[in-house]
Amino acid sequence: MLKVTMDYSKALYLSKNKAKKVTRKWGSIYGKARTYTTEEHLAARNTLFWLIKQQLVLTGWVAKKEKTFVEIHLYKSTQSGDSGNYTNAVCDVIQEVLGINDSWFVPSNPWDIDKKNPRLEITIWQGERENDKS
Repeated sequence: MLKVTMDYSKALYLSKNKAKKVTRKWGSIYGKARTYTTEEHLAARNTLFWLIKQQLVLTGWVAKKEKTFVEIHLYKSTQSGDSGNYTNAVCDVIQEVLGINDSWFVPSNPWDIDKKNPRLEITIWQGERENDKS
């Protein structure tokens, strides 16, 4: 089992609402819309990648190509925002670190409000049942 905690101020940019921006090409009235990934989103993904990688090295946990449970627990400072918006980015990073296709993942997105310590907690485990976090 792996458990990683990321500060909410950085994790905020993992949300799909913060991942992309649309711009218009300069110099043309009918400029073509262009979509690009924000630097903050890329930085947040990179931070999460290294947090997970560090836990893999410290724990020596080896993931197998089998059903993998991923709990993405968001502790928000207010009730605004949707915890489900983080799922794709987090699962993509986990897939990159573990080398397991995210089609094996069973994600869950619980959330709570914690005004004093907003954060993103990610728990990854493999087992027979969802509550078998061992």
